[in-house]
Amino acid sequence: MSTAEKQQIVERDENVAHLPSANVTPNQMLALAVERGADMVQLEKLMDLQERWEAGEAKKAFIRAMNAFKANPPKITKNKTVDYTHNGKRTNYDHASLDHICDVIGSALGEHGISYSWDTNQTESGIIRVECVLTHEAGHSKSTALQAPPDPSGGKNGIQAVGSTVTYLQRYTLLAATGMAVEDQDDDGEGATPESAPPQSDTITQAQCRTLLNMAEQVGKDAAYICEKAHIESVPELKKTRFDAAFNHLKKLQTAQEGGK
Repeated sequence: MSTAEKQQIVERDENVAHLPSANVTPNQMLALAVERGADMVQLEKLMDLQERWEAGEAKKAFIRAMNAFKANPPKITKNKTVDYTHNGKRTNYDHASLDHICDVIGSALGEHGISYSWDTNQTESGIIRVECVLTHEAGHSKSTALQAPPDPSGGKNGIQAVGSTVTYLQRYTLLAATGMAVEDQDDDGEGATPESAPPQSDTITQAQCRTLLNMAEQVGKDAAYICEKAHIESVPELKKTRFDAAFNHLKKLQTAQEGGK
């Protein structure tokens, strides 16, 4: 911003709420207000505006980071075999262990400034609820929660049953929050209760995501444009049932641009 432009801003109406925002951030507006001796009411309004602006910028940063993560997602393979017999019935299956999933996803998320954590609690009825929270370094967070009863399968005692469900829900909330899936994912055998079975994805595939992003780029748009129109935080979250509508919308923009050439 040139000196002349700054001088024009300072010379505007004394009501700092009317300061132009096109080229001035709320933080700059607040600094100008303090310099001009604004009262507390005006300062509080500007501080609220600054907080909303920062929250909006943080959300945009989170969306960009998740789209970058999705553009080159890590591969999660099954690394552990479960094989035991209880009451004469054998249970045998392969799955991806929690530590393995954490290593793979955590490293990939970290490259884009995102970390994860879990909040866990148990209701009076015994139901266990696990919430996975993804947090971007800019401050924006998004959470995904699942719940299930303790899993007593395989002769587990009470504490083991709770621990089994917590581990199970931690795995699948992290997978669900990031939109990831284990290669050849199954339901982890009979140890999985119906309430804790991995949710079926109803969002678009990675190929469909790339298609929309490529189309958007061709018409001078970006992932944020798709998210704004669809009211989502990241393109991979778009429901499969809404893919055609998004595709057709971008196609119309593309056709309109081609017709105007």
